[in-house]
Amino acid sequence: MNHRRLVGIDLGVATAHTVRVLDGEGNVVAKRKAWPTAESLTAVEAAALAGCPEGTRLEVVIEPTGPAWLPIAVFFSARGHRVFRVSSQKAADLRRFLSRHAKSNGIDADTLARLPLFDPGGLRPLVLPGADRAALDRRVRATDRLTRSRAPRSPTVCIDRPAPVLTKPSSCSRSE
Repeated sequence: MNHRRLVGIDLGVATAHTVRVLDGEGNVVAKRKAWPTAESLTAVEAAALAGCPEGTRLEVVIEPTGPAWLPIAVFFSARGHRVFRVSSQKAADLRRFLSRHAKSNGIDADTLARLPLFDPGGLRPLVLPGADRAALDRRVRATDRLTRSRAPRSPTVCIDRPAPVLTKPSSCSRSE
């Protein structure tokens, strides 16, 4: 009996997430819908691990479309499971190969769950940053956002004139 568990989660933004659980041979073990709550994700974990020996780790594959992937990644990583983020292009390519003319949340979840079987070397485990790194990342993004919001209103130095002149951004012209 194969106790490897592959979990593909098609993330829903306004709807529930669609989940497919496969064994290591690609057979469907469970189909579920899940919300980004601890209770709902715990139920998915229990369904995926049903009949597996103690210590079995899930391999959770998600496509990072928007910020919905982060709570899922944090939940499963904190519980000792391996989480993989795959590029949208890689998931779309496999989906086209497996299912020519159809697209649905269930097909997407199934495709994501099958990625470790088709391209095991192409998946890289997700490593979530620690608290210090996350705080630094937030500060850098806030600084960048403030800089960009201020840039259109701040004076610009035009160097295409004989002497640099401090002007408003709209008065700079290129003479080529």
